[in-house]
Amino acid sequence: MAAQKAYVARLNEALEAKGWTQYRLAQELDVSKQVVNAWCRGKARPKLEAIVRISELLSMRLDQWL
Repeated sequence: MAAQKAYVARLNEALEAKGWTQYRLAQELDVSKQVVNAWCRGKARPKLEAIVRISELLSMRLDQWL
């Protein structure tokens, strides 16, 4: 549970640091805003392919998801 809260916090911090909205990330990933919103609230977790792409887009290291 703590790991899930940590990745949610890191994702939200990375979005804020980049100045991106959830909608912008959804557009870049070609997923719905609802999917990104679920990730940002910890209700769902992105698949590996999405994690890799999010890491690239938001300048995150892959190990920040662990």
